[in-house]
Amino acid sequence: NYRTLPNRDNRGIAGHCMGGYAAMYLSMRHPDVFGAAVSHSGTLMTSGLLPDMQTILAGENPEGLTLTGPDPAKPWTSMLYLFSAAFSSNADNPPFYVDFPFDENVQLREDVAQTWAAYDLLQIFPDHVAALASLRGIYLDAGDKDEIGEQLIAQAFSEALSTAGIEHQIEIFDGAHMDKLYTRLAVSLSYLSD
Repeated sequence: NYRTLPNRDNRGIAGHCMGGYAAMYLSMRHPDVFGAAVSHSGTLMTSGLLPDMQTILAGENPEGLTLTGPDPAKPWTSMLYLFSAAFSSNADNPPFYVDFPFDENVQLREDVAQTWAAYDLLQIFPDHVAALASLRGIYLDAGDKDEIGEQLIAQAFSEALSTAGIEHQIEIFDGAHMDKLYTRLAVSLSYLSD
């Protein structure tokens, strides 16, 4: 579910309303639709997400990973459902219709990790350099205390953009994954407006 907002060249902007990952992914794949992209703490490298997520999930689930549905007391475990729906959906696996990348002992499932890797934007980057170069703007940010290391991923994506000669803006701010959303939106919306 995404929305485009028209700009001067009749292409839209992809931003946080669809998630930092989806904004960049859709812009890479559809530069004819989107003219700029903003990624706030985007999971641009899906394979890099799993080690930190494994540590956090083990902390939230010390007795083992029992996946009975999202739980407000376990925010990162709840996010696992969202990530799995995006990267490893499985219509033949009720009740959640996803394959989780961790087993009940919070051990990595290599088969599912490979499925997630297919969505890794750094892996597919070489196939989309021209699309990214055609965008009128690319903005990335992440908190320096991001619990799942998104600041490192944003920096790696920024380096790939720089190596390809694609202009962009990146900011690593003082905060965590879900910190300062409204402050960061003010920065990115100003960037898009300019």
